[in-house]
Amino acid sequence: MPTLRFVFTGICALTPGWPRSTSIPTTLTAVMPDSRRGRVASDDTTNIAAHHPFLFVPLANLGSGSRAADYVLTRTDLQECAIIFLDREELATSPSPTNSLEYVIGEDPIGERPTTGNVTDIRWAADFREIDPTHASLKAGCVGSTTSVNPKVAARVRVDGGTVTSRFPCPEGASSTILNSPNTIHRQFAQEVVVEMEFGSSVTEVVLETTLFDSGATPALDIVLQFIEAADIEVLFGNGPVESILNLRDNDCAGHDHPGAIDYEFEIYYDIIDFPAETPLPVPQTDEAELRHIDCFAMFVD
Repeated sequence: MPTLRFVFTGICALTPGWPRSTSIPTTLTAVMPDSRRGRVASDDTTNIAAHHPFLFVPLANLGSGSRAADYVLTRTDLQECAIIFLDREELATSPSPTNSLEYVIGEDPIGERPTTGNVTDIRWAADFREIDPTHASLKAGCVGSTTSVNPKVAARVRVDGGTVTSRFPCPEGASSTILNSPNTIHRQFAQEVVVEMEFGSSVTEVVLETTLFDSGATPALDIVLQFIEAADIEVLFGNGPVESILNLRDNDCAGHDHPGAIDYEFEIYYDIIDFPAETPLPVPQTDEAELRHIDCFAMFVD
């Protein structure tokens, strides 16, 4: 049975948040804010590099008639991978997966760090409902209709099924404390959220259909993903600086070294989160020096 795996990392808001009741959503949307120009953080000192929304997939998995790679990155294992930059567009799979949305959620409370028994529990992913439940919603126009899409949205990815889990490609990463939060949060956050989608045995390719946000924009080709001998396809969706993308050459995660202990890149989320102005922004502070390249983590919102 062909399996397509979407991996979300970097500054990427996932909505709705994982279900806390018996009601399970049928669609999950990843929203990547537009921060393609550098800026200075709220401390008036730290530089936040420009972030680029992109997908990363083995070049061999791009099928006939697909949008071409914007850049071909050759990994240290000599595998060639395609980098495709996303620009004011939404992607959705055709056909839809055969498995409905399902979230891996354990019964016991999670601690500071995952164990082998609960490492895929989706509760390891960052969740703004935990950080500040009063302000965990996105601004108007960030999800829903493709008309009047908020100008701060660079790209969206919609998934209509699949098993949703956390993933730790860099398990030795530091724990974090969320500063300026009304709640005390101190733990390790998953760097990635994974959605594993299944398709019928006769499916040989999945099309990522493109819908552009802005009228008059140059049409973009759909992205065609082809299964090779029924082997799984993994597509990484990220929103990070060029350094993070280039580090995919020899790392399993899209990340880079952050200057200092406070991850001010997290402030990019507030371009799309409906957070009050003139209020100290919650940001993660790492409790020790980062041991590997770790990017900002994908996060759930309402």
